[in-house]
Amino acid sequence: PTAARAGLDAPGYDALAALVDGLLAAAPPPAAAAPREAEMVGYQPTPARVLLALLREARPSADDRIVDLGAGLGRLPLLAALLGEAAALGVEIEPAYVAH
Repeated sequence: PTAARAGLDAPGYDALAALVDGLLAAAPPPAAAAPREAEMVGYQPTPARVLLALLREARPSADDRIVDLGAGLGRLPLLAALLGEAAALGVEIEPAYVAH
């Protein structure tokens, strides 16, 4: 998908984000099924360069466990599993994102 179609046309999203989403076969997120409380924000994926920098700085080993609370579509656990040896788990309460 194009960057605009994938929702990557906001500031901070670039060709690297589009590449990572393409590699992860990421489609645009589905509409949220669960009602949001007033102080909650909608799904906003973290830019790929931020996720990659986090993994580079953390340097998780096979002895580590990565837990992503509010994982959305699971991009961080997927990247962690693909790029390293640490076990990774995404925790998400939005049923539409879990099913996706």
